[in-house]
Amino acid sequence: MSINIKELLNKKHITGDELGKVLLLDDIYRINEKIAFVTDREIDILSHRLKNRRESQNFECYRTFLHWIHNNHHIANSNRYFVLSEYGKLLTFLSNTYYAEQLIIAKNMNNKLNNIIQNLSVFELYNKTYETGDIINIAIKKLKQGSYNVVAFNYAVTLFSEILCLPNLKDAFCVPTNKIEKCFEHLSIIRDNIKLILTGTKEERKQKKKLLNILFPTFSLADFKPLDKYILLARNNVSSSLEQHIPNNIIKILKTNLSDGL
Repeated sequence: MSINIKELLNKKHITGDELGKVLLLDDIYRINEKIAFVTDREIDILSHRLKNRRESQNFECYRTFLHWIHNNHHIANSNRYFVLSEYGKLLTFLSNTYYAEQLIIAKNMNNKLNNIIQNLSVFELYNKTYETGDIINIAIKKLKQGSYNVVAFNYAVTLFSEILCLPNLKDAFCVPTNKIEKCFEHLSIIRDNIKLILTGTKEERKQKKKLLNILFPTFSLADFKPLDKYILLARNNVSSSLEQHIPNNIIKILKTNLSDGL
């Protein structure tokens, strides 16, 4: 979207949408380009040229939106780190299991440290207590919830970016997800590598493989995409002006997958 500050400054009256988008562009420029798009003095001058009280209220909607997007960007970023933390827990279970199976193959179980690693294998832990399964299930549930939250926020930002004709909005505020995707891939790779070196009888290997599939299912970031019907519903609830809706409603719509248990 092209906005000429000089042209706006030459206008006798401006709308709340015009000034609101100037405010958003300034924030985007400060984040993406590390420079200001408009000065505080220019904002002050333009704010006194709003047509009427209604336009002033509309401009305040943009201020509210800016506060909302910063706050929810912080929350989404926290969820991203939360996902990476849960990934770390799952990785520990799988790594210990992989090394334990390798040690059995090498028949190197005399070392005290090796015995400890063997006892930390998910197969050993699961056989001793079903709480291990609960711990892993809780970690995966938290990982999924965090991923849903990140993806829903990014979709919301993308929708606002399109509707408000501010393409750089998503560049400034969408939370990076490439590391999350790589973590998902890494978990699947380690799980599948364990399957290639499973020890024991044919039946024992079969049960181990079954347990791995149950405890460590395969998923990708695409699994957390909001359903098309909710994306459409969210899009229909976003107007070209921020005056008509509350941004949090869009997030709630896009996160309906969670309440559906998907």
